Amino acid sequence: MASVNVIVTAHAIFQIRARNIEIDFVREVAMNPQQNVSMPGGRQVRQTQYFDTIEEKTMLLRVLVEAEAGVISVVTAYKPSRLQKYWVE
Repeated sequence: MASVNVIVTAHAIFQIRARNIEIDFVREVAMNPQQNVSMPGGRQVRQTQYFDTIEEKTMLLRVLVEAEAGVISVVTAYKPSRLQKYWVE
């Protein structure tokens, strides 16, 4: 199995820190999402539902990536307030 390198851009690091998201969780979702949604321009949103112990509810982590030949570049990550809007059934 080929290894995949996850690169987190400087912009993504800034946004992840500002949004109080764990960078290891971002990397995990980038590599192993529950859902992968293709976007225009070749980007992908990789997303996973999880239970947030601070918010005390099920949340969604969305990670916007550019992926190609063994490299996943994280562009940004965020936790939207409305899970139903983004989760694909």
